[in-house]
Amino acid sequence: MKLKICIILTILLSASFGYSQPKLITREELDERQVTKFVDKFTKSFFETKDFEAMPSKFFAEKFKLNMVESNDFLGEQLKELSFDEQFEYTLLVRKLVYFSIRNTLNLEIRGLPTDKYSDYLSFPPDVLEMLKKNNFLVEVLDLKIEKETDEEDENEDEEITSSDIVQAIELMRNAVALFKIYDKNQGTFSEETVKMLSELDESSYEAGKCGNSGKCFGMSDKTRIYWKTSFPLCFHLVRENGELKVFYIDINIGD
Repeated sequence: MKLKICIILTILLSASFGYSQPKLITREELDERQVTKFVDKFTKSFFETKDFEAMPSKFFAEKFKLNMVESNDFLGEQLKELSFDEQFEYTLLVRKLVYFSIRNTLNLEIRGLPTDKYSDYLSFPPDVLEMLKKNNFLVEVLDLKIEKETDEEDENEDEEITSSDIVQAIELMRNAVALFKIYDKNQGTFSEETVKMLSELDESSYEAGKCGNSGKCFGMSDKTRIYWKTSFPLCFHLVRENGELKVFYIDINIGD
């Protein structure tokens, strides 16, 4: 009898105080929460150094470096003549430069400064731009808008890119990134306003699917589940290794 009374009282109290069962979430919803949390931790760590090389290895998949190098197949034999470390550094430097430049563009827009003199999506400080345009390969890869004489332009189109050009490009990009970091401290490229704007751009950036349907899989099974999440302008390609999320590739997402 006492047990029945306790049960009845429990039901009445639950109804009175609005108690309800916790809402169950789907596997897809849980995945999105975990991916968002992971990328938030990644970007927070990246903000501290602004260097992928200095990031803890726990964030990256076992074949991250190899995947990044293999993604440069469009450069052909010239890049393959370089060492593996040089190929990997080249890949990261391009992404770091684009990352800094897009943040700088947003910062200029927030401050109401003109950006029309820059290319469609890249905004380099004058000193950085002068450094980069010394290399014809970088002018092409980064789509730098620089004025050239007609004869000079025709001559450059006939020049073949060599591995030496890429080695020089790596050195110039290395120096440009260092200069960009100094510029960043003075200009507030990572200001609260810029971070807020980036957060708004990232609101609906999550996707998930299987390798067989879309995305670069770098030899993984077609049934492997992968995830995409943007921390603008970086797009993270994620996979689970031993049950934990890892970055297996990083791309640049600059929109349409």
